[in-house]
Amino acid sequence: MGADLDWSSFRSIATNLLDGNPIAILVTVLFALGCPLLLHYLLYRKAAAPTSGSFLLLGPSGAGKTALFTLLESKSSRLEKSTKPTHISQTSSSTTINLSPTIPIASNRYRSINDPSLSEASKIPVTYHLRDTPGHGKLRELQGISQLRAMLHPKKSKSGMRGVIFVVDAASLSEQNEALRDAASYLHDVLLILQKRALNNGKPSSKIAAEVAVLVAANKQDLFTALPPGSVRDKLELEIDRIRKSRGKGLMDSSVNPGGSDEEDILGGDDGHGMFSFKSLAGEVGVQVDVIGGAVKSDKEADVGAGVRRWEEWLGMCL
Repeated sequence: MGADLDWSSFRSIATNLLDGNPIAILVTVLFALGCPLLLHYLLYRKAAAPTSGSFLLLGPSGAGKTALFTLLESKSSRLEKSTKPTHISQTSSSTTINLSPTIPIASNRYRSINDPSLSEASKIPVTYHLRDTPGHGKLRELQGISQLRAMLHPKKSKSGMRGVIFVVDAASLSEQNEALRDAASYLHDVLLILQKRALNNGKPSSKIAAEVAVLVAANKQDLFTALPPGSVRDKLELEIDRIRKSRGKGLMDSSVNPGGSDEEDILGGDDGHGMFSFKSLAGEVGVQVDVIGGAVKSDKEADVGAGVRRWEEWLGMCL
């Protein structure tokens, strides 16, 4: 019966598939099962290509930026502790780092654990670019802030800036001290730049804002005097609120002059009204800020790098 079937035209093929013929049923089953398997083999069998992005290290002097930079570089190149390179803190340094295979990345979040491409991808290291900047007050505008603006420039979009790591010394922050005011002022300026980038004709663009996340790395959690990440967040938010209200008042006083600044110079989407918080900044502008504790130095010699594991996981979620 199968030899009498006509497969020469679309109409005859459709008729054969619908008339209940065993051969037609077999062809339909093979087609239905074979297409998904073929698509999976072609699209997902190939190992996931390692992604690459750029991250910028910012923060006040003495917070531990260069130590973190050196540690990540050492882990990436598998150097012994005694041969770790040093970097001059008065100049910017950059390097390419291999992310540990044990760190999950965002581009694999929807892949099944049984996907064979994951085992293949683990053999190919995921890399990212990291740039360290000096934290001295006199060098911030020249190297820190200017580097941030340069990496955010539209012509630099291909460089793939994924985030800012703002390192603070959690052991030196206390209510109303100079270290807190210094760190909060620097972070305020960084967030204001990201806010201006996210604004599109006065309206926040969550898509643009989400491209660059901010990690406040509360360093030196190994010290007894270090504040926990929650306290670091609260103190920074309170001090940033004081700073933006003080600067906002200055902007209003100068607004009567022809060269007065506009509302985009006030951090937050509430024009300076209400209390500032990182949560409100994310909701109103789209700039995401995470505060995570860690420690570059560890008391355990055999556990070097364990204190920055959560920061590396944050890096992986940005890739």
